Amino acid sequence: MILVIPFCIKDCKSAWQNITWAHELDGKLPFKALLAYDTDVPEKELSEIKEVAEHAFEGVIDMCYPEWMGNPSWPNPQNYAFQKVAWEVIENLKEPFLFWEPDAVPIRKRWAHDIWDAYQGCGKPFMGHVVHGAFKPNSMHLNGVAVYPADLHIYSTAMMIPPEGLAWDVAGADGCVQNARHSELITNVWEIDGWNKVVTSGGIVPSFPDQKVVDDVVDFSAALFHRNKDCSLVHRLRERVSAATEHKPFKAKKRRKAVR
Repeated sequence: MILVIPFCIKDCKSAWQNITWAHELDGKLPFKALLAYDTDVPEKELSEIKEVAEHAFEGVIDMCYPEWMGNPSWPNPQNYAFQKVAWEVIENLKEPFLFWEPDAVPIRKRWAHDIWDAYQGCGKPFMGHVVHGAFKPNSMHLNGVAVYPADLHIYSTAMMIPPEGLAWDVAGADGCVQNARHSELITNVWEIDGWNKVVTSGGIVPSFPDQKVVDDVVDFSAALFHRNKDCSLVHRLRERVSAATEHKPFKAKKRRKAVR
């Protein structure tokens, strides 16, 4: 399994944090990583990401592609980036891959090992978090942070060529869902409300200002948490590891006030 790490100029901090954190958890992982980025990524940030990646993975594949020059609105640049990765895998790498987005955070040791082991035994070409009812009461799609087969293009044309304004994971539901195994190892928490309850709309992107939110939101039996965009989850998880190393009893901070 290849760990695909896609990032653009706004994701450099998150990508660096995730790779660094993965190395802190497990040392050098026995997986190759594909760094997939466009020509807009600054050289300084790119060098920092490459440097830590060399320590974190058994091999690093560098993939730079032209910057997206079309409609900049979501999800058009994201669809373009996924297509670039998908065709690189299909034509050259020819291995299953985990699409590890910058807002997907490893939450414990052996996170990647366990995902790979589960995928090998799942009996399906796709594995990840199958989302129910995100757009319609009966809708289903495989969230984009998932494990994909090397020949993913044979399952869905819409996934490879999404309609304008529709994300590839949603567009590919017709071919992916019936060929996917839902896995609790990859959690998908889209939004939370002021009481830290998971909601599909009307909330906020999960952020972790204190340990109480971690306790409320993160399932530590999982391996990868999606989504956290401000790197706060990595900071809170480091605090937990530090407390455990020092053999101090860990206590969550006082609960924050609910935001209505």
